[in-house]
Amino acid sequence: MLVHSALLDFNTHVVLAISPRVAAIELLSECMADTLHAACVHHPNYVHSSFFAALDADEWPRLTWDLRERKFAETPAEMLTDEIRDRSRLAAGKLDVIDKMTDSLNIARYKVRTGIAMQEIVYLAKRTQALKFKESQYDDDLMDDCQLVVQYADHANVSLRQAADEILLKAKFDEEILVKTELLRLRYFGKVKEASSVDQLPPIYTEFLRDCCVNARV
Repeated sequence: MLVHSALLDFNTHVVLAISPRVAAIELLSECMADTLHAACVHHPNYVHSSFFAALDADEWPRLTWDLRERKFAETPAEMLTDEIRDRSRLAAGKLDVIDKMTDSLNIARYKVRTGIAMQEIVYLAKRTQALKFKESQYDDDLMDDCQLVVQYADHANVSLRQAADEILLKAKFDEEILVKTELLRLRYFGKVKEASSVDQLPPIYTEFLRDCCVNARV
């Protein structure tokens, strides 16, 4: 059972959105006024049930979350106001755009992901050592402090100088991807957060795709 979070109306606890994208729900709770992030709504009463995960977005407000019992209940008819439904539609629209943007940015960053735990720390240490070696004018006396550069040189059968330069070049390429994707994330997540109506969202996503695929070339 995937972990699910719910975005709730703060006053009534009516469900505005449900998603396994916990970070996206947290983002919505930060940018939509009078909302609350209910985490891990599957626990402890729905560990073997995923009925809420199969609901269509327009069905979300029909549920209300009981904070004490950690259970869903049917929302009373008098609480299913037009305002609640409109806020739920806006939350659903934002969630959809955030999900698609997140997938696009993750794909763009696959080039710098390794799938190996702690590998990012290794790469950072390797870059730091290579830069230290280069800034010393490739002083061999620093080799005891640059073991990752030595290791790279031995494995690739190249000089220490070439090893350091290659490490820094690869790090530069990775950094360029991260800089581009981070700018896209900041720019367009910000626009989604500021959107006050569902109609504003499709143009934001279209602009994101254009900027992502054409301008940033990631």
